[in-house]
Amino acid sequence: MANLGIATPAGTQNVENPPPDQENHGNAQDHVPDPPPVPPAARARRTHISDAIIKALKELPLSLKLERNKQIEVENLARSRQTLEFMYDPAAHPQAGSEQASMITIDSADRKLLKIPSVISSMSTVMPNFILEWLGLEDAWHRDLRRVKPFT
Repeated sequence: MANLGIATPAGTQNVENPPPDQENHGNAQDHVPDPPPVPPAARARRTHISDAIIKALKELPLSLKLERNKQIEVENLARSRQTLEFMYDPAAHPQAGSEQASMITIDSADRKLLKIPSVISSMSTVMPNFILEWLGLEDAWHRDLRRVKPFT
């Protein structure tokens, strides 16, 4: 019987006996189906725990929303740091960080307040970094718009 083979850069491969890493689709009894996917575990809520808490969070004054978001941001960064340390050295850091907590929503009325310089100034110490970055990007965007000259 002739050797049926396929030329490859590494040489000739025997088609009758493929390497173990290749599936043999010709024999149904040799194929083991993949197990069904495992559904992800329900995510434990950290911030918006119940409808009553969600309602209370929405009714907080802006300064308290910002203060709580700053605290959440610090805790999320610690979780990320813990996960990174675990990835680098699981022996020294046997526990990965838990999932991130959600921020409290800053609604459109509060976002309008954050565009007032005196409000920004009075609340800057309780603002999380992501809000400060957003305000900086928005300010830069408006400055760039003023520099653009209309086509004439």
